[in-house]
Amino acid sequence: MFSVIVQLVAFFVDAGFSPIAAATAYGMLGMMSALSVMGSGLLSERFGYRQTVTATFVGTAAGMSILFALTFVPSTFLLALFVPAFGLCMGVRGPIVSSV
Repeated sequence: MFSVIVQLVAFFVDAGFSPIAAATAYGMLGMMSALSVMGSGLLSERFGYRQTVTATFVGTAAGMSILFALTFVPSTFLLALFVPAFGLCMGVRGPIVSSV
């Protein structure tokens, strides 16, 4: 997953988004990742570790599917779906997987 992150801005620009839109999406992705790391403990306590990890795997897979779709249909709507789906899920597993 982290090999994908370093290429995102270049991918978004190559797909047809402006450099500002690509950088904004990347910045929002980073902010959501930080929020998800901080909130992962609360989610795990409320819903359980395994359920939280499973949900983040599903969210990451959905984000990667949207990213794949952006290859063929570069739309702002898909970009707006990708950022929260991927961003809110990519940071959660780090703290949780070691405790599971």
